[in-house]
Amino acid sequence: MRSVEIPPSKIEFLKSLSEKFPLGVVTNYPDEETILTLLKMNSLEEAISAVAVSGALGYRKPHRRPFLHALWEMEVKPSREVVMVGDRWLEDVEGARATGLTGVLTVEWAEGEKQPPKDPTVPIIYRLEDALRVVRRLK
Repeated sequence: MRSVEIPPSKIEFLKSLSEKFPLGVVTNYPDEETILTLLKMNSLEEAISAVAVSGALGYRKPHRRPFLHALWEMEVKPSREVVMVGDRWLEDVEGARATGLTGVLTVEWAEGEKQPPKDPTVPIIYRLEDALRVVRRLK
């Protein structure tokens, strides 16, 4: 897998956010070790308190298992106050909602993907940093 470099501003945002909220990664990637290495390479291993990788779990999003695994690692119960930010409508948003979480769609990294179904109940953000606005509205 090619190296994934996260912009420094995103890393700092995630580190800052992790001081207030537990953060997790839920991915359909097949190899857990690669994800853990990428987090370490980007200095995020301390900021991320849960990692759920489909290849290690045997279930892919939108199945509830990856989401529930991350929640279990964070010692958090499913709730609409838990926010899942993702860039895929079915896998991330619908999977989160089926698990009892608030799904938030980010279009920051969208590259020619189909428009998601219009659903006024789903927040759409254009930058990862906008996720904090969504979290504040839920409180």
